[in-house]
Amino acid sequence: MFPAEPRTEPIPATPVPARHIPDDPLPAGPSPSDPTGEIVVTVDGEIDGCTTSELLARLIDALHVAAGRTLVVDLSEVRFMGACGITVLLTIRADALALGIPLAVVADQRAVLRPLQVTAAGHELAIHPTVAATRGGPAP
Repeated sequence: MFPAEPRTEPIPATPVPARHIPDDPLPAGPSPSDPTGEIVVTVDGEIDGCTTSELLARLIDALHVAAGRTLVVDLSEVRFMGACGITVLLTIRADALALGIPLAVVADQRAVLRPLQVTAAGHELAIHPTVAATRGGPAP
């Protein structure tokens, strides 16, 4: 038998294929192309255990620049959303409420709406069918 020795070098992480969350920089303030002053974070692909930490980080960054504006999370191109995605949305909702920042979620497909309905998280979020609909007041 060999004596157990502590491992001194880090164990390399197994690379996981990346799923697309846009990496374009968030706007620092309202621009002429965004007369509404909204901060829109667009997400596509899958929201699962492999992507939620990056999504949460991007949404927290967006909260930091959204003062006085609505943060819109556009999930209209998401093909799958797991329970951890719902946790991210509810976490950001709580943070937005604490900061006085309005939060709107855009979703019109079953892959996102069904998990929100099943967990009743949809009752906690202002869900809109399009980004344009977020400008019309409260969710239907």
